[in-house]
Amino acid sequence: EEERRRIARDLHDDLGQRLALVGVRLDVLERSAQTKGTTPMVSELAALSQSVKSISSDVHGLSVQLHSAQLDTLGLRSALRSLCKEVSQQHELAIEYEVTGEGAEPREDLALGLYRIAQEALRNALRHSEASSIRLELQLESRFARLVVVDDGCGFDPQQVTSSKSLGLRGMQERLRILGGQLYLTSTSGRGTRLEAIVPLEASPTA
Repeated sequence: EEERRRIARDLHDDLGQRLALVGVRLDVLERSAQTKGTTPMVSELAALSQSVKSISSDVHGLSVQLHSAQLDTLGLRSALRSLCKEVSQQHELAIEYEVTGEGAEPREDLALGLYRIAQEALRNALRHSEASSIRLELQLESRFARLVVVDDGCGFDPQQVTSSKSLGLRGMQERLRILGGQLYLTSTSGRGTRLEAIVPLEASPTA
């Protein structure tokens, strides 16, 4: 996670800013070419500018996937809301997000673990479920935090998951084991999937 944080920071603060400067210079050159009436050059510069903006957007997205700065600064509630909004826009898929409970923000390791589980659950739903909508709920109580991800997709037999799904599930289970939590998965072919991750807020990380 520390390496993820470092790479994400380098992508955002170094490569992202350099790409932004290239974009600005291309915009200046495009306006200059328009003034001089060099139409072929205007078209080429406009295409280059659009390509740089697209690459810059991809770099930003990769940086967020590696590590959410919003998770550090604003907490799990806001980071999950931002994640759902971004995934929904990227994939043109309805994602409902709700926070319930009056509990405090989880400590850093629990928040990061639940955020990573949400990322993986959404990734699995997008890759495998063929869902038309996804619902993510974060429940924060005084003694535990619960993350629920439900999709209306094709579902599957948990006993016969593919290797790619199995790796994702094992990764989530391992994160929860370290945090002293549990993972519950319910899925039926043709009737969608429900994933529930619960972590005790008073638990200490397990080696």
